[in-house]
Amino acid sequence: MEKFLMVVASFPTVLWSILLGVVCLYWLLAVIGMLDIDVLDLDIDLDADTNVEGLAGLMVTLGLTGVPLTIVFSLLVLLAWLVTYFVSLFTLSWFPGGWLSILLGIPVIVLSLLVAVPLTAQLIKPLKPLFKKLYHTPAQRSLVGLKCKIRSMEVTPERGEAMLSLDGADMILKVKTQGGAVLKNGETGVIVEHREAENDYIVVPEAEFEAHLNN
Repeated sequence: MEKFLMVVASFPTVLWSILLGVVCLYWLLAVIGMLDIDVLDLDIDLDADTNVEGLAGLMVTLGLTGVPLTIVFSLLVLLAWLVTYFVSLFTLSWFPGGWLSILLGIPVIVLSLLVAVPLTAQLIKPLKPLFKKLYHTPAQRSLVGLKCKIRSMEVTPERGEAMLSLDGADMILKVKTQGGAVLKNGETGVIVEHREAENDYIVVPEAEFEAHLNN
């Protein structure tokens, strides 16, 4: 027990130990009903789309989408903690502390991520069909005429993303424009068409939509 506590409280394991403690606290609060399990979810698009940007794009590339972000993060932290703990237990614990421990610990953190990320991607694969049903938009065509907020850097005829709030839930939609129109991040667009084959939506600027209604 003393050895266990020494390893989990020493660098580099302590970094993952802290995050693992946060994860455990989160799930404890979720179990007793103080937090929704999907409180942080719906921010990552479920479908693989190499054109998404930022964190969403990175997660798509790594295969970490399709299930709630909280589950992905929890598995990632747990696996990284396990790798770091056992590497530290069987190797780093034999070295003296101080700067040498930090120098040797940094590569262990990198190693833990290199192992944890692909393992997490494999573990969540069987869960994706289940959560895809939960996140499926119930009535695609009913979204036509609704306003959405552009969340990607821009929306072009080739790519883009928008946030739509419906019945208290936020949804990430793949959106595109037509005729060379471009909508910038933060602008409001109106959904005018759902293309089932492409699984995306055509949006126009709100001003253009209002002008069309008034004519």
